[in-house]
Amino acid sequence: MNVKLKKSFRFYTGLVYNNEFAINVYDVTLHMTTVSMDSEQQNIAYDRMSYWIDQVLQDAVLIGSDSAVLDAYRATGQRLIVFPQDPVDQVVGAMLYLKLNAITEDRLAITGVELSSSYGDDVVYLHYAGEEVGLLSNTGWWTDSRPFWSDTKKRKAVNKVISMDRMPEWSELGLSWEEPADQQDNTVVFADFPKNENK
Repeated sequence: MNVKLKKSFRFYTGLVYNNEFAINVYDVTLHMTTVSMDSEQQNIAYDRMSYWIDQVLQDAVLIGSDSAVLDAYRATGQRLIVFPQDPVDQVVGAMLYLKLNAITEDRLAITGVELSSSYGDDVVYLHYAGEEVGLLSNTGWWTDSRPFWSDTKKRKAVNKVISMDRMPEWSELGLSWEEPADQQDNTVVFADFPKNENK
């Protein structure tokens, strides 16, 4: 049986808009429907969403890829989430719709996203399947099922050394669909190879 769910999150980020920095508070409500009949996989899908919102978005800085101050922010070492256009509320909501559906990999379907922010005067933007998403219609980190938040891992150059983001895989976070290696079948197969009598 498919179950319909609703869950609200709040997260805080830095926001660069018109080359100016602001602290923004987002409220998002997700409308979901279970797809997998396996409750463990449903729970993993939910935990992936929670991780991405609480550990990736929280305390990050949202910025557009064509921002004149992008390189300056890269040099800070702060976790940047770079959008293909200005990260206005409508774009952030559409990104969440795409990214959360990507990372749940058809175990849990996000059917709708409601997003508002303090910077956006608490106007609520609604996102559902089939809407026009502008530059987010292209493939990018927002369509990647991994927990990634960037297409390029380059962070900053210090003394001509480029620092790279270390983005984990779901398996490292204990959120892959497969059983951990220590729980898999550890059968050892002995092969009967012919002996070389010429030695």
